[in-house]
Amino acid sequence: LAWVMDPGIATDAILPMTDAFAVVDDARTAWLGGTLGASKLDTHAWVTAQWQYFLRLMPARLSTPQMAQLDQAFDFTHSHNAEIAHAWYQLAIRNDYRPSFVRLEEYLKVIGRKKLVKPLYEALMQTPSGKDFAKRVYSKARPGYHSDTVAAIDAIIND
Repeated sequence: LAWVMDPGIATDAILPMTDAFAVVDDARTAWLGGTLGASKLDTHAWVTAQWQYFLRLMPARLSTPQMAQLDQAFDFTHSHNAEIAHAWYQLAIRNDYRPSFVRLEEYLKVIGRKKLVKPLYEALMQTPSGKDFAKRVYSKARPGYHSDTVAAIDAIIND
């Protein structure tokens, strides 16, 4: 009954163990180290959280050929999974990977969830070309956003 009444995790609780993210770390390390090309990575059983982890823990800077290799292998630019696409677009913005920007514009116009679009606008506003892109796209996307999202993005764009 302690596990119901007392705070925290019970001392006799069996904690789950997984290597799901270690596998992703190994794949990322192999790719970044040049041991395996992106298309050779064993990702067939990965779930959304693993893809997000793979992308979010990439180095801050990747070369255009590296970005292209990832995109060619996994077609991240056209992902139908909004969470994976979000992680990819953050990486694309950080690395100014222009082949993703046409689809990024579509994404920003269609996805209205503040948690998915706000970080992208914030990242875009960090560079002069990104600012222009963000302002242009937002002017088209704004009418379709919820009022909470509008308030958050207005504060970013008009800052």
